[in-house]
Order: sequence, then structure tokens, then C-alpha cells
Amino acid sequence: MSRNPYCGGKPPSAWKDVVAAGLAGRASFLTRPAGWLVLLLGIPLLTLSAVGKPLDCPETKSLCVQASRSGGVDLKTGTAILEGDVKGYIRARKLSFTAQSLKAFRNDKNEWARLVLDKNVRLSQPDREAQAAHAVLIPDQILLFGMGRVRQKTFLIEAEEIRLMDDTGKISARGSRDKPAHIESRRTNGGEPDTILMDAEQAVIDEAHGEILLTGNASLLRLELNWRVKGNSVRIELTDDNQLKFFQAEGDVTISQPGRSLRADMAVSRNNNETILLTGNARVKQEGEFELSSHRLEVYVDAKKGVVQSGQRQIPIKLALDFAGDKPYLLNNSRIAELNGKGVPRITLDKLNPLLERSYADRKVFSDSVRKLLTASGAERFLPTIVDHAR
Repeated sequence: MSRNPYCGGKPPSAWKDVVAAGLAGRASFLTRPAGWLVLLLGIPLLTLSAVGKPLDCPETKSLCVQASRSGGVDLKTGTAILEGDVKGYIRARKLSFTAQSLKAFRNDKNEWARLVLDKNVRLSQPDREAQAAHAVLIPDQILLFGMGRVRQKTFLIEAEEIRLMDDTGKISARGSRDKPAHIESRRTNGGEPDTILMDAEQAVIDEAHGEILLTGNASLLRLELNWRVKGNSVRIELTDDNQLKFFQAEGDVTISQPGRSLRADMAVSRNNNETILLTGNARVKQEGEFELSSHRLEVYVDAKKGVVQSGQRQIPIKLALDFAGDKPYLLNNSRIAELNGKGVPRITLDKLNPLLERSYADRKVFSDSVRKLLTASGAERFLPTIVDHAR
């Protein structure tokens, strides 16, 4: 590889070196621009195995880039282009990157102000990995375009556009109604699994404070509990180990979980996330049992505990009871033991815990609730036995 590097703080006098290196074979430039030193401070650290070993960059240099060839230099506009197997390293950010092309722009102070990476972009830092079709590195931000993907500590983020903001430490993601931004968060303390899946047209993640704001067809799903919140917007707070601590949903809110559905104009978690306050056209439907409606209702997150006694007793509440069927479908500990004796594995029965002591007047409703908790193969093998022994 031929090296004819440029080193220094005034790019115009050294553009020819980049061209010469490109004509000789593999293009390479090393530089120490003050502008990049300012730009690269404050970015959260992260890691990308796909980038591989960082570019060999001398300790005295802050920015090193190499590529198969030079695409040209324009002294008037202050741009330089490198193409083919581009590989770079920015020391102050501990940021390695690869792409198929790079365009570098300098400002009127002769500082490198922007890098544009295209085609199969990979970025890596000690605690983050990212990839996208295109990326732009500018002061205080990294922009990813074309189905970007970022894995940072406890989050996985996928979206058409992702913005990593140095100045605030936040991440914003933008999708669409048809292809929303997607976020995954998993519990980190090794306890019971608590996977949270989030989707929205727009999302802002503040990892330092454990806060996420979803707007536009927002959805939150606690995967292991099959517990979902939907609304026009959902604000979420997480604990240090990524458990759901608080949520507030607004605009045509629906909450669904096995055996129960809730609706309201707004829903807010209360009492350390043990209860949910529903306001505005509030409705609680316990499948096969009853339906409540009022302007204001408060319920336990655990559906088996039912409705909280409200202090605002003057608010009217409508109650509709379901008396269909003289003998309800119900699972309790004794029936679980019977099912285990009939050959239903304990691992399958443990998945039915959310249904214990909850009665269902309708066979189909009960069957559907069981099916949601089992795998497809488990439902096919054991659903008829479970239903028959629940009455």
C-alpha cells in the first residue's frame, strides 16, 4: 500500500497529497484538525464487531482514513472523496468506521466539518455498534439513514432514520405508520425475563435517565406477560435494570392482557406501577365476567386483583355482568395438578399462571386466552385437554 499522508491543520496546502496517494494506489490521509477534536468529544462509547480491528492510526493523529482509491478533490468547495473499502478511525471518539465511499467537507476555517459515508456503513465504539446504508458525521451528532440499526448497552434500535446526539446524550428514531421505529429493551439483573418491545412513528431515547417517549401509533409490549399498551403517545420510565417503572399513555389508549382489556383517553401507572388510572371514557372488560365503564377507573396491573376502590365515589359507574353459562371455565391449583397427571408438562402449565383463579363463561374466550400463552405446537397438543379439565 502506498502512503503519501497529509498531516497538519491547514488542509488546502495538502489536498494534492491525497490525490497523489490515490493515483499511486491506495488513498490515505492522516490529519489532526482542531474542528474534529471539538466535534468528537462527548459521544457515548460503543462497539461493532462487524467493523473488525480498528485502522492502524498513529497515536499523534486524531483522524485516519484509507481507501482503495481517491475520487477527487475540489479545492474551491473544500471537499475530498475516497472510494472503495473505506476504513477510518477517529481517536477522540474511539470511533472506527467502514463504508464503500466517503466524502469529507471542510469549513471556512479549514477544519473538517462533516464526513458523509455511503453504502454498507458500519460504526463501532466500545459500548455501541451501528449500521446503515448511509451516515453523516457532523459536530455533536451522528445521523444514520436507510434502515439504521443501533445496539447500545441495553437497547436495540431499528429505524429508517436514527440520530445520535452528543450534546444531550439522547437518541431519536424516525419511522412511518407502515414501518415504525422499533426499540427493544431487556432486563439486565438476571432475574425473571422482562423484554419490552416498543414501536412508534417517532421515538426519543434518553438512556442516561431511563426515559423513552413514543409518538404516533405508539405501542409498548411486555413480551413475557403478553401485556400491551397502545396510544397516540406513550411515555416510559425504566429502572436501572431496565424494568418498567412508569408509563403514561394518551390518545385512544388500549391496554390488553390475557383475560382483560382496558380503554380510556389517558392511562397512567400509579403506586410503583401496581395500579393503572384510566381517565376519560374509561372501560374495563374482564372477558367472560363483567364490563365496567366510567369517566375514571383505577385497576390493578395484576388482572386477578380487579378494580381499586376509588375515593371519588360520586362518579357514576356502569356495570354489565356476563352470566352466560351456568358453570365457568376456571383454572386453579387442583386442576393444574390434574392436568399434570394427564400428561401436560409442567413447563406448559407454568405458562398458564396468568389465568389462575380467573373464571370464563365462554369456551371460545377461555380457549383463545390459553392459546395466546402457549406455543403453536403446545396449543395443538394440549389445548383440548386443558379446556376439558377447566370446567
